[in-house]
Amino acid sequence: MKRARWSRTSSRPSWAAIFTAVVPVIFLAWLSELSDNNPIINALLILTALALGLAIIGITLCYYIVLEGRYGKTIGKYSMGLTVLKTNGERIGYREALLRNIPKYIRNFLIIDVLIMLIFFSKEKQRGFDKVADTMVVHLR
Repeated sequence: MKRARWSRTSSRPSWAAIFTAVVPVIFLAWLSELSDNNPIINALLILTALALGLAIIGITLCYYIVLEGRYGKTIGKYSMGLTVLKTNGERIGYREALLRNIPKYIRNFLIIDVLIMLIFFSKEKQRGFDKVADTMVVHLR
């Protein structure tokens, strides 16, 4: 079992944020053309767009936590032959998946996470929040 080299290009939460913001707006604009300025239909359209936006946010937030907590890998890690394990070699749970993915949801923590990795843990090749969660990304192939 080898530790993964720093190939972390497959996770792009910024695209998820853009998608979350743009899809409901486009959907709302498209449906508002059909409403003929009826206030009841407009209110339903706004609620539908909000519900769609919240659903996309929920899916985005749960993607990393559920897949890594249950299977130890996301789709990108699976395609690269990587998995996330505890530092003692056991499978991670939902708690560890949540802890190691905090920087993906809160942008300021991402900078801190990378700086911690570069300054303190460059030999272990662990991100700062991997160290907090006591996890590591390893090659299985």
